[in-house]
Parts: sequence; structure tokens; C-alpha cells
Amino acid sequence: MLILAKNLDQIIWHYERQMDREEEFDISKRDAKRLAEPLIKAAYADGIDTGRQVHYQRNFDEGYRKGFAAGFEHGQQQARRVLDEHRKASGS
Repeated sequence: MLILAKNLDQIIWHYERQMDREEEFDISKRDAKRLAEPLIKAAYADGIDTGRQVHYQRNFDEGYRKGFAAGFEHGQQQARRVLDEHRKASGS
């Protein structure tokens, strides 16, 4: 009977230790999730911000090139028009 009681005590002890580990693991998972949430939100916000910056810069660069080309072309047309008017006015 003493052997059975000793084995039973060992089984109970091992079971309690296993339950403690599982409880610690559950607490650790909750703590990890609680600690990770602000980091995930910050990383998401950084990703959105970086994406916006890249998107805005790319579109700005493209718009600048197109705007400069259109402005340059318009300037040339205006200059030709003024020169033509000047030539007509001076009789050349």
C-alpha cells in the first residue's frame, strides 16, 4: 500500500507540475499577445506611412516630370507666338 501511495503522490505531483506549466504557458501567451499588440500596431502604422511616402514620392516625381515637360512645351509655344507677333509688328 505504501508503494501505491508513493506512486500516487508522484503522479499527483507530476500532474500538478504539468498544470502549473500549462497555466504559466497560458499566462505567457496572454502576456506575449498583450506586449505584441502595440508593436504590431506600430509596425502596421510604420508600414502604412512608408508606403504613403514611397507612393507620394513616386507620384510627385512622375507629376514633376510631366508638369515640367508640359510647362516647357507651353513656354516654347508662348515664346514662338511672341516672336511671331514681334516679327509681324516690326514688319520683318
